[in-house]
Amino acid sequence: MFGRWLYPAAALLVQIAELDRPTLVLAPNKTLAAQLYNEFKALFPENAVEYFVSYYDYYQPEAYIPASDTYISKDSSINEMIDKLRHSATRSVLSRRDVIVVASVSCIYGLGAPEDYLGLRIELEKEMEIGRDGLLRELVSLQYERNDHDFHRGVFRVRGDRVELFPAYEEDRALRIDFFGDRIEEIAEIDALRGLVIKRLERATVFPASHYVTSKVTRKRAIETIIAELKQRIAFFRAESRFVETQRIEERTNFDLEMIQELGYCNGIENYSRHLTGRAAGDPPPTLLDYFPEDYLMFIDESHIAVPQLRAMYRGDRSRKQTLVEYGFRLPSALDNRPLRFDECQGRFNQVIFVSATPADYERSEAQDTLVEQILAAHPSVHAGGESVAVSLPLAGTHNVSNACAAAAVATALGLSLEDIARGLESVRPVSGRLQALAGQHGSALYDDSYNANPLSVRAAAEFLATLPGESWFVLGDMKELGEDEERLHAEVGEALRATGIDRLFATGDLCRAAVDAFGEGASWYGSVDALANDVLAQLSDSTNVLVKGSRSMRRSQGP
Repeated sequence: MFGRWLYPAAALLVQIAELDRPTLVLAPNKTLAAQLYNEFKALFPENAVEYFVSYYDYYQPEAYIPASDTYISKDSSINEMIDKLRHSATRSVLSRRDVIVVASVSCIYGLGAPEDYLGLRIELEKEMEIGRDGLLRELVSLQYERNDHDFHRGVFRVRGDRVELFPAYEEDRALRIDFFGDRIEEIAEIDALRGLVIKRLERATVFPASHYVTSKVTRKRAIETIIAELKQRIAFFRAESRFVETQRIEERTNFDLEMIQELGYCNGIENYSRHLTGRAAGDPPPTLLDYFPEDYLMFIDESHIAVPQLRAMYRGDRSRKQTLVEYGFRLPSALDNRPLRFDECQGRFNQVIFVSATPADYERSEAQDTLVEQILAAHPSVHAGGESVAVSLPLAGTHNVSNACAAAAVATALGLSLEDIARGLESVRPVSGRLQALAGQHGSALYDDSYNANPLSVRAAAEFLATLPGESWFVLGDMKELGEDEERLHAEVGEALRATGIDRLFATGDLCRAAVDAFGEGASWYGSVDALANDVLAQLSDSTNVLVKGSRSMRRSQGP
């Protein structure tokens, strides 16, 4: 099976498995994050694979337009499922080592302090002396709500000496705690819908229903510092004779203070996060990165897109909130409820692997001499014993790509599903430089999962391809983002392919005409990917080595 496109999960798979450390995978958008999340769930069925992105289906931030005196209140729609996944992610990071969190840039936005989130958890054990009413008070302090009729995530219900709790981080499982007097008699995990016992537990941990939960002592201290800041702001506006702003900030802040005192929270409580966490003015807020231990591993997928996003988040947020503060809608401390600046992000990085087909100058300078271009080669041959196929794995140059990673990638190229790989790692483990894999076809092929490549990477791949026995075919699509004079660069690619001894060049895309002309005899150009694919497939033989390297449009197609 030629030209099965390989995805980043195959490239990251073994690094995560071999290092066995808490891992954060940063993706530039929700769609890619969801794809990686599903792939990792299949590849690591026993690990805590989590998903952490913005939980808003719709979000209109609070804003003020001075030119028209227009105030726009915050309006949003929260996706309950994503909120559950976010809670599940923070719980897993704080309680397990085998955690993999796939996140978007939402992970650098302010979140409640991990110390409070972890410190306020409730530890329950069989035979524990706590009392039913005492437990109910603790659950309320963690912002769980009592609802004896509608049992859903984030609520608890009481039936005599039985308390049933639906944790904020669970989808369909709840906890049942039975009391005998002031002693816990039994703890069980139950089906939240049917109430059937799934398993009985000796102990259980309940994490808060909100990331902004705080203790009474913390709230009391926060209220005092908020009042002190409010007095300073009122004095400032009065000194400037800005009486509208004076009344505005006083009324809004006092209302929020009353809500915090009575309920423990208010709408927009994140704007008081500096007071709730006891930080100094200008200090960065706690984020998901602070929940990870110091030795965590981080991957930034599509880093040429994600890194500029990390740089831009702070300035866009700052501009909007500065106006709100200036006109009395928020206290100056609201400016500290913000995403991290890029230099603050860097300070929280431990070990980072940038994954990109087109790394920018930043990634190259950070990587220095550890820049790796991954090219996986498979040269299968029939092996006695039914459909068993022996596959050797030569690797181009001196790349830091482990054999197990290559095994998984080649198994995917040969038609095995991700579930097959996860289930049968023993069968695809390299043995004496070779691996066993099940496949219906065999042949010789070279796969490169990068796209939007550059002339240097094409030349390196071609040089390796030419060293394999048999004919060498190169399949090429338009290479984007090369900078100025793309046509000239494509012509250089064609000349380099001819010089390295490639036998045939198959190309598609307008820019690749220049590569075909420069290559000369043995090169063919096609108006569509389908036409190219059909021609290549019709001429393939077991002695042909093929490398496919091209654009996103080719990657999305069925391809040759």
